[in-house]
Amino acid sequence: MIRHHLAFLIITVSFCLIIIGCNSLHIRISAAPPKKAISRAPVKKSILKELDWSGKEILFVKIGDNYKSFKTINSKFSLLNENDRFINYSKLENQYGKILGKFYRNRSEYLLIQMNDGRNIKYARTNWELAENIPPPYCCFTDEIVKIKKMIGQTIWLNKTKEFLYPSTTTFFTFSKKPFDRFDEVKITDIYPYYNGGFDRPLWLMIKSKDGRAGYVKYNYKDRSKGFVDNYYYTADPFPKEWGDETIDIVKSGRISVGMTERQVRISWGNPSYINTTVTRQGKSEQWVYNNFKADLVYIKNGKVDSIHN
Repeated sequence: MIRHHLAFLIITVSFCLIIIGCNSLHIRISAAPPKKAISRAPVKKSILKELDWSGKEILFVKIGDNYKSFKTINSKFSLLNENDRFINYSKLENQYGKILGKFYRNRSEYLLIQMNDGRNIKYARTNWELAENIPPPYCCFTDEIVKIKKMIGQTIWLNKTKEFLYPSTTTFFTFSKKPFDRFDEVKITDIYPYYNGGFDRPLWLMIKSKDGRAGYVKYNYKDRSKGFVDNYYYTADPFPKEWGDETIDIVKSGRISVGMTERQVRISWGNPSYINTTVTRQGKSEQWVYNNFKADLVYIKNGKVDSIHN
């Protein structure tokens, strides 16, 4: 009898130990969630802040070969909860995501982007992007692409082409042996999402000249008819017939003369570096300053060139 009780006790204790061991093993496994769960973990709503692009879908565009080696790009993107493991940009090219908002961590501002595959990644914004309130220059909004595609088939007149023959430039490039000229009339054939420097939207217009030359001009994502920078192209003929042949020839040759309008000066010389304005009883006068080092000065009075000093 004693032997039977002893055997029963040993079996009972062994069974209890097995159950405890199984439960403790189950606890150890569930305490360590897989990495995918970490990378997909959301940011608390109280921490995430909205910005102008919250909810917008973006495309990570192709990057020029001369920029792919830049460590700055490859150290900007990482999974949400992984600080030291950066995502090489080549793994993001041609992928889609959605900007959810922004948040702050370690005195830095980040964009939170949810990729189409469910991953949550963060992007460390630069001081320039914060100052200008612009999105990452390697991404473009898909709704902008849809809008710009409506320009296919449209005629434009080039403005920024001088010596821009290679794809390392940021406003115009072509692989044609014969270069394009300023004011060339061309037709838009397609849209090209692509980044090779600068802070404009990484969107290009593929263009073709009347004689079959192909090129790429940066999309004017905002009006540049005034201010420091010039438009990359004109959407209407920059030389209306009412100007007369003499004035048109002067402007095309890159010269200006007394009596010209502000529009004619801007098309010939581009936009001034800055403008000094004076208002008196006689009217409004402006000093347009071109080139900061050896300045060319154009004096505008009541909308027309009054004098030129260069």
